[in-house]
Amino acid sequence: MFGKSRSAFYRAEDKTSYDNLKHALIIGRVREIRVDQPYIGTENIYYLIKPFLEEHGIKMRRGKLDKVLKMYGLQSSFRKRKAGRTHSNHGYRKYLNPAKDKPPYPIE
Repeated sequence: MFGKSRSAFYRAEDKTSYDNLKHALIIGRVREIRVDQPYIGTENIYYLIKPFLEEHGIKMRRGKLDKVLKMYGLQSSFRKRKAGRTHSNHGYRKYLNPAKDKPPYPIE
């Protein structure tokens, strides 16, 4: 009826529920790690939870972990520092530019 067999439909449903269970375990462990180290990156998290994954029989590499963290909004976001800008609205005296309308060198 929908272009898939009954067995394929239920197999996909079982895989989805299994993936959700794996994700719940991983997300719980990541949140425990992030309590102590809030801005730790995916690569370091993977290194820390690798024994946990092996203990639970979960086969997942760093790339997949990165996708899972992104899916649940847990990727560390660094606040990028912006370059300092000129503050033109200060209260100090502002001097005119004496070279503004003059040529770069005297024309002879």
